[in-house]
Amino acid sequence: MITRNTYGKGDVFYVGTVPSEKAIRILVKSAAEAAGIKPPASSSHPLVEITELESETKERYIYLINFSAENQEISLHTAAVDPFSQTPFEGTLLLPAMDYKLLKLR
Repeated sequence: MITRNTYGKGDVFYVGTVPSEKAIRILVKSAAEAAGIKPPASSSHPLVEITELESETKERYIYLINFSAENQEISLHTAAVDPFSQTPFEGTLLLPAMDYKLLKLR
């Protein structure tokens, strides 16, 4: 059973079950959307990890890791640049198998 309640200015989700991985993904996406959180990038593959980082100077980065044995497409929802080569990225990015990339968000 999953229950959503509004309290004050926020919402709370009570999860009284052990949901499947698919259900967890749907729940987290729903909770993030309800909170107005928009991810800077996304991938449909479960072995792709996307982490958002913020430096002490408030610069934002995303760290992409592809743990799968196949190239994976990453959807970028905001413009980014490789901080080392200064190569710009928009739209989609093909991340090679077992590879990673650090991008600075614009």
